[in-house]
Amino acid sequence: MDRLVEWCQQNPSAHLQLFSDSTQGAKEEGRHKEQAHQTKNTYYVQLAQAIFAEDKNPEFCAYSKSAPATFSAVIC
Repeated sequence: MDRLVEWCQQNPSAHLQLFSDSTQGAKEEGRHKEQAHQTKNTYYVQLAQAIFAEDKNPEFCAYSKSAPATFSAVIC
């Protein structure tokens, strides 16, 4: 969880886009709505790599590097 929070703090624009930056929310906070510079899938891959790059489980670490596209979509 710490890596997720840290990544979101280091990437505020991506954080807003991944967790729904609405026009109304931006207006209420006195700022402009963030425009997408990349797709959400790209942000998901970056986020997964940040989370699993130093994971205690070497399989997760290796998999996040060898198959990053796996993390490009939400899995339900």
